[in-house]
Amino acid sequence: MPDSARLPLMKERCLFLGTALALAWAGLHEARGQVMLDSVDFRQTDARQALAFLVAKASEKTGQTLSTLVVDPEGVLTKSDVTLSLKKVPWSEAMRYTSQLAGVTWRKEGNVIVVGPAEAVQRLKLQRGKIVTGPGSEANQARLAALKIGHVAFTDASLLEVADYLRQMGQELLAQNPAAGQLPFNVLIKENVAEPVATRRVTLDLKEISVAELLHYATGLADCRFRIDARAVVIGETEDLARPPGGPVRPTGPIFAQLAAKKIDAIDIPAGTGVEEFLEAVRTLGGVNGITLTKDAVAASRLAMEEVTALELVRYFNEASGTAFRLDPNAFVITDDPAVPKKPQPPEALVPNSPGTGDASGLGFDP
Repeated sequence: MPDSARLPLMKERCLFLGTALALAWAGLHEARGQVMLDSVDFRQTDARQALAFLVAKASEKTGQTLSTLVVDPEGVLTKSDVTLSLKKVPWSEAMRYTSQLAGVTWRKEGNVIVVGPAEAVQRLKLQRGKIVTGPGSEANQARLAALKIGHVAFTDASLLEVADYLRQMGQELLAQNPAAGQLPFNVLIKENVAEPVATRRVTLDLKEISVAELLHYATGLADCRFRIDARAVVIGETEDLARPPGGPVRPTGPIFAQLAAKKIDAIDIPAGTGVEEFLEAVRTLGGVNGITLTKDAVAASRLAMEEVTALELVRYFNEASGTAFRLDPNAFVITDDPAVPKKPQPPEALVPNSPGTGDASGLGFDP
């Protein structure tokens, strides 16, 4: 065959071979779980939109429900535009290039893609090792991990609003999942003396997320933590959650037995409720004498609880007000807690407009 005839044939074979290798390479990437994108083309595109687009593409190609979580306290992404054009590129490489151009990094956690400055993403990762747990919390931990929410979105919502949502959603999920057990779903906020917690704000949009993961991300975005107790989740600063409510660790005696035996179906104590109002409610509910040796203690955050004993309620009021309690032969006594040099106060935004009347019925309890 003349050389002039061989040349087109060689070109055709090379083209075929090149195409076959490209397809084999793409297939190898797919086989390894790597998603391939035909093209990526951004022209001065907002960085948040560009990254959200890539996550949506991965979700579309894999069939996995993925969400984007932006953790960006300094607003780096709001100042960034992205311009790039890529062909036949692995999804992870497209994410890497786009993130680098935006000055951030990314990390996949289950079905959530966390995006933000490297330090913020790493801090959120380390938070998982700092969650505090209380005694008897194993069943509650397992339940929070098992309960799934189809879709949840907060736009500049306060942690108080997040807690209210979790209380309502938790009850609905428990009603739909009898196997989750009969434990109540209580969410409380423990205020910090230096910086308010309940008014911190978060923005997120997550799909197919467990209650435990939602708590992790919401508190992480608000730069605080949460503690899992047997009957409640408490949101606050790490150092505050690690310090249990003041009082006897294992109280004994008839007053203790009476408080521990009295089950309260529901009670809602507003932030700002004074110790005298609280004592009136416990006297009515628990049928025991209670006195206070502190006059300036108030609930620094709302105590909306279901299915708690009067003793547990006293402990959570201690935690919310920075007080302690002791048991005398004929009464329980609320005192200053020496471990709390300065009592927490509720943020102004949470204090009711009208002062309390001292009427226990105003606390909205259901004995």
